[in-house]
Amino acid sequence: MNKKGEYAWVLTNDKNNVPKQPKQRKPSSKSAGPEKNPSTVYELEVTLQYIKPRIWRLFTVPSSISLEQLHEALLAVMGWVGGHLWEFDVQGVHYADPVAVGDASVQAADNVHLSDVISRRGSTFEYIYDWGDEWRHKIKVKNIRALQTGESVPALLDGACACPPEDVGGVPGYAMFLEAINDPNHPEHEELLEWVGGDFDPDEFDRKAHQRSLASAAKRGKWAVP
Repeated sequence: MNKKGEYAWVLTNDKNNVPKQPKQRKPSSKSAGPEKNPSTVYELEVTLQYIKPRIWRLFTVPSSISLEQLHEALLAVMGWVGGHLWEFDVQGVHYADPVAVGDASVQAADNVHLSDVISRRGSTFEYIYDWGDEWRHKIKVKNIRALQTGESVPALLDGACACPPEDVGGVPGYAMFLEAINDPNHPEHEELLEWVGGDFDPDEFDRKAHQRSLASAAKRGKWAVP
């Protein structure tokens, strides 16, 4: 457990900590991309924004993965439990489950392949998880390449730091949570430790455990390769 004061979790001077962006709904504009088959692999780096030290993961998925399946992959590699509203923002076009979010103008994420909307290495897009806590993730395409002989996809390659607890209150709530659990004299110290299960190490990253979750998500969704 880090000592109090070692975490600088807010990287913006905005009074609300996290910038609020209007959700513009635009028609989908698909561009030609890599072939939608499992022989093309995307290496993706996801970073949870506005928190320091950086919480990030590097993992692979097939180009044929749908954005809804990518949502499941992100839950697994990050460590989120799920059960909250989510969406992708790709250059101002929003993809989600239109029924769940109650907005028919949102593009259906289950009908769109990753390679339909992202075709170039270095491209970035955003994943927003939990519309209440509003966790914003920046996703960068580190590489687009052919599947290597004997390679299994998906795979979690690297990462750092633990995912914040579910329903902790977004970036500002996580800041207050860390302050409380690191200070035995804080009035909510014991209560929050009990709430989180007795212990929480923000530096912990168990790659093997996250890989098992990722493999399970791929098996359930039938998008694992081979």
